[in-house]
Amino acid sequence: MKSINGYNESMTSGLALMKQEKYSAAIQKFDDALSFRANDKDATDQRNIALDEIAWDKAFEVYTIESFEAYLGGNTLREYYQEAHNNIKRKLVNFGEQYAQNMDIVNMEKFFNKYLSNYPSGDDVAKVKQIMCDTYYRKGNSFALTKTNYDQTEAVKYFEKASKICIDKSDLNNKIKYANRLAIRYGRPDRSFYTYAYDANCKMGLSIGTVN
Repeated sequence: MKSINGYNESMTSGLALMKQEKYSAAIQKFDDALSFRANDKDATDQRNIALDEIAWDKAFEVYTIESFEAYLGGNTLREYYQEAHNNIKRKLVNFGEQYAQNMDIVNMEKFFNKYLSNYPSGDDVAKVKQIMCDTYYRKGNSFALTKTNYDQTEAVKYFEKASKICIDKSDLNNKIKYANRLAIRYGRPDRSFYTYAYDANCKMGLSIGTVN
């Protein structure tokens, strides 16, 4: 009789604490119930629910990609599986977009490529690809304005990145070809020249210069 009363009291207290969202205290009560009835399904189920709530609260309190990934990788019930993924997707897109606006290609790629890899059928795939396309295009154009081998080579790199992800590639091939030609041209060493001129006003003239 004492065993039955002890089990019932522990379960009643545990369930009341669950309603108050006092999950750690509830777990203690469910442990007490299990001490009276080892492997009891109701006590075990409620204990697992409480553990999952604690894990989710921890993830939500930190509210980072890593915290939600830790929740998903844990060994609790993962009742918030879809919500955790939704938060991760939202953060990957938001961070990627912020870095794209600042032309921080490395970090943009870090977040957007992770999104495309982990969520290939995600709702924001088209949006992510378009932002990457526009950012690569702008970055390529910024390098294309400077007449050096390095800048033209960088322009080619970003135009090629754009061509792999942009839907509209209408002018990218021409931009790549033109920047490649300029990269070769500006990569050549300057060549010196001397010219002599003669006319009635100048019996002997000498011009010196360089050409690329």
